[in-house]
Amino acid sequence: MIVRKGNPKGITSYEALAKSDAIIAVVAGAEQKRALDLGTPPERIMEVPDVFVAIDLLKSGRVDVLGFPDVTLIEVMKNLPADQYELLSPLEGEPIQCSAAAFNPQNKAMRDFYDAGLEKLKASGKFKEILTAYGFDPALPDKITRTELCGAEN
Repeated sequence: MIVRKGNPKGITSYEALAKSDAIIAVVAGAEQKRALDLGTPPERIMEVPDVFVAIDLLKSGRVDVLGFPDVTLIEVMKNLPADQYELLSPLEGEPIQCSAAAFNPQNKAMRDFYDAGLEKLKASGKFKEILTAYGFDPALPDKITRTELCGAEN
């Protein structure tokens, strides 16, 4: 999430958002569902077509919070005055979610080939360099396994 500097509404999580009077801007989908699931009233969730509209709403004071994926907000922060806005990441109590490569379940050989290449990249240290360069948490891949993320062996 992005909030005004000093986090005047005290937002640290989606639970805190629900208990506050803050208005959040989101595109339809994951962040909207998370806010609703944890009790934020629909009238305090402003659905927007994109992050650019959300930024304008935040700057104008019509919303208090931007709720978007971390990678989007990291880029947004590059163009916002750091003395006026701050990025809240990671959020308290939020499950780890990751981007991933998907393979046809019948093509285990391709998945295994990919996994072997990824392991080499990780072992070399290059994977963490790449993640860091794009604003991702380089420790994230070590915090959860594919089985844990998917909820089943695959």
